[in-house]
Amino acid sequence: MGGSTGSGKSTTTNEIPSELKDLTSKTAGKVGALQDQPGVDPGNYIGSHPLQVPGLTGNQQAAIGAAPSIGQTTPGEYGAYGALGGANLAAGQSGLATGADFANDPSIAAAYNAYKTQVQPGLENQYGLMGLGKSTSLGDAAARGAASQLFPATQAALAREQAAKEAQIGRQTSTALSSAGQLANLGSQDTQRRLAGLNALLTTGQTQRGVESEGASAQQQDFLRQQALAEQGTYGILGQLPSNLGQTVKSSGASK
Repeated sequence: MGGSTGSGKSTTTNEIPSELKDLTSKTAGKVGALQDQPGVDPGNYIGSHPLQVPGLTGNQQAAIGAAPSIGQTTPGEYGAYGALGGANLAAGQSGLATGADFANDPSIAAAYNAYKTQVQPGLENQYGLMGLGKSTSLGDAAARGAASQLFPATQAALAREQAAKEAQIGRQTSTALSSAGQLANLGSQDTQRRLAGLNALLTTGQTQRGVESEGASAQQQDFLRQQALAEQGTYGILGQLPSNLGQTVKSSGASK
């Protein structure tokens, strides 16, 4: 019984299978053409590229500038303060009668004339019959008679003067208070208009800034997309090739 033994060897060569050569060539050509396109170089994406945040819009800046004036006193409110001061002055006036115009009061003049024509002649006649026509008694009686005739007229005149004064003070006070209320309302309306304008500036400014933010975000997303395509079209393609692509193993020399 006998036999022989021998040793063999194997060699590995890199050769793309014939059925893949055409596909591989076309793919390599496409990848090469892609890599020559602008923007596919991964080196273009090494630098910093932060998201661009838009600044305040013109309307937002205008709103910030206008905000301090919202709390300022309006012209209407200044007018209301002045009208209230006028109401206080009017209400502080004295409503007491002074009788300063009694000399021109027709009722007092009528009462005095009535005394002179109706009462005084009787007194003089009476005291004359008593032999007292030249005495001081007649003068005293005449004075008392005049006073009794004029006192009711004077009291009535004082009452009319006081009522007129109080009515005038009431009208002045009421007018001033009404004016103050109207002016204060105008001031409030002015403040509301300012607030509405401020809110309009803020709303439109926010909308404008939102549109700009969306544009900046879209640009950033597109940058990231191009960066990923550049990496995929260059280095990424190498990682997708199988490690044994194109390898063939040949064995030779084996004997028994």
